[in-house]
Amino acid sequence: MVESFEGALLGNRYRIGHLLGRGAMGSVYEAIDETANRSDLAIKVLEGIDTNQADERRARFLREGSICRNLVSLHAVHVLDHGVDDEHGVPFLVMEKLAGFDLGSIILHALPLDPMIAACVAYQAAKGLSDAHAAGIVHRDVKPSNLFISCDESETCRVVVMDFGLAKVHEPLNALTRSGAFMGTALYIAPEQAINAKTASERSDVWSLGMTLYHLLTGVPAFAQAGSFMALVLEITGSGIRSAQDIAPWIPSGLTRAVHSLLLRDPAKRCPSMSELMLLLSSATGGSAATHCLRRGDFV
Repeated sequence: MVESFEGALLGNRYRIGHLLGRGAMGSVYEAIDETANRSDLAIKVLEGIDTNQADERRARFLREGSICRNLVSLHAVHVLDHGVDDEHGVPFLVMEKLAGFDLGSIILHALPLDPMIAACVAYQAAKGLSDAHAAGIVHRDVKPSNLFISCDESETCRVVVMDFGLAKVHEPLNALTRSGAFMGTALYIAPEQAINAKTASERSDVWSLGMTLYHLLTGVPAFAQAGSFMALVLEITGSGIRSAQDIAPWIPSGLTRAVHSLLLRDPAKRCPSMSELMLLLSSATGGSAATHCLRRGDFV
């Protein structure tokens, strides 16, 4: 059973509150900084580590903290502090607490999204990823559950890219990426990344965000019919992608063309950057993707 840290004091300053959620890379709790008397925090704790993967997972978790402390963007998670608690022996990341929901939690009952809303979500996610890329960070796991819809008291929302646990940082040698290792989430992973995670680049994130946008627009993932993991990988690396407009005829043709320009298998022919992706979406929506104000009611 996974240990609960509710009520614990981590790092000699962070009092842990209620559990907010659990994921593959740890659990997130409400937290109070007793040193700074600040209560608008969330803390992510690495729990339930399998013995065979403990060292690598701890290293990756702490590396996520280092990456995100240096990433400042309105549309990407910002880690305020990170470390290892001496008493409990667990790594932790401290973040600003966000109110809202991730897209993965609503896709079963709220899809397809209105094309304008979907384009705006992708545009804001692209801004966060553009800021990450400018800092030399490739996310490598862009998908609906890693896009958080943060809403304020007025019900105005913004998209925040979360979970940089699989991120790649441009450096001479990345010891945490094994040659040929599969990293990412299969439904959204780029073909070149499915073959070898070390080849992932900014254009791999473009593909993954394109796959996410395709899902938001049509209500189904592009390769939802694959019957096994290997069949899915074969489809990603070799099969054609059905036109989004064939599934959802109400999608404007310009937006359909923009989506499919993100999903070209050859990275050299694919939309080259998040900045270009943003321009594509803005052009396809008459500028609305860049200017539309997201509201909670757009999703629930």
